[in-house]
Amino acid sequence: MTNTDASVVSAHLLAAGDRVRVSHGVLGRLGRVSSTSPGHICVRYDDGARELVDPSRRQMWLLR
Repeated sequence: MTNTDASVVSAHLLAAGDRVRVSHGVLGRLGRVSSTSPGHICVRYDDGARELVDPSRRQMWLLR
């Protein structure tokens, strides 16, 4: 990841509205956190898709 303002985060540090990149393929997918619950994060991607992500299985970066 070349963006120096990004940091790998755990689930308890994210809140609704945070801009994130979720690991997927080579570059990952950009989106916003729509909600969090213990062990899962709901992400709405820029392309309109939604996904429930388990942060213990996939890396996420908080974008500043």
